[in-house]
Amino acid sequence: MAVVLFVLYKVALFVSLKHSLYPSAPEMPPVVDTSTEELLNELGNVLKAKVPRALEALQSGLSSEEIAKIERDGDFRLPDDIKALYKWRNGSRIFYNDNKTPAYDGPIPGHRFLPLDDAVKIRAILKKTVR
Repeated sequence: MAVVLFVLYKVALFVSLKHSLYPSAPEMPPVVDTSTEELLNELGNVLKAKVPRALEALQSGLSSEEIAKIERDGDFRLPDDIKALYKWRNGSRIFYNDNKTPAYDGPIPGHRFLPLDDAVKIRAILKKTVR
């Protein structure tokens, strides 16, 4: 009987600690009714107004035909949201500092938004590495 009480005590202690250490997840936000294209245009406007250098660091977007060719050549299909992203802008340019090291400008400081062809090349390398 003492063992059963001890086990029940430990379970109750674990459950109470679990709730205090791991709070419940917050409620999910409502579904966004705005299209990806509209959100990207809004992002472009914000970058233009507040951080024009970040917007200038982004390359022009790809056409639907260019994206379709990359998909065919790579034997994969991109989700519509990713296609919209690459139609908006095709990644960021690489700039070089005075000491010839690459510096990435763009919406996320210190990170590079990969052009689609670079992302596909890295995907191919990773596929070979994993196999």
